[in-house]
Amino acid sequence: MGRGDALLGVAVNCAPALIGDDVRGICTAFAPGVPVAVAEAGGFTGEFDDGYGKAFLAVLEALPPGPCPPTPETVNLIGFSPLEEHAAENLAEIKRQLFRRGIEVHLTFGVPGTTVESIRKAGRAALNVVLHEGRGEAIAAWFQERLGQPSIFAPLSDAANKKSGQLDAIEAALRMEKRR
Repeated sequence: MGRGDALLGVAVNCAPALIGDDVRGICTAFAPGVPVAVAEAGGFTGEFDDGYGKAFLAVLEALPPGPCPPTPETVNLIGFSPLEEHAAENLAEIKRQLFRRGIEVHLTFGVPGTTVESIRKAGRAALNVVLHEGRGEAIAAWFQERLGQPSIFAPLSDAANKKSGQLDAIEAALRMEKRR
């Protein structure tokens, strides 16, 4: 594995946060040339959703996807957490339903096995689908601000269970993007 295929991610817990250690500096000295993503997770600065957002924003800052023309009929799924009840089953179902509609899932933030390369190519998706507002809203805003990527909110459990027309809304948003 070359340096371009690596990311050093660190969640800073209570002790270094209280002491004020330069965690990023330590990591950079330890692994020169490797992008470093540091997320403050001291336990006294917010809830799980806050930490999730901070961690993924730190990763995006360390591995910023570049602007590129979007690939039609592709989405990124943002805000997934395997800790939710039935999360894996719901994610598999929404991916299956999107596939049946001809929509490809480019990247799902929060799944094990996500690669550095897939994060760097996240800008290729035509639309970001926010599966959980608390965990995905700031990440979707980052993509909108930096890359002009639009987003839509479609709760994972609702979309997996075909509730509230979430899949139809995703499809309609992609059609609108294609016309731009």
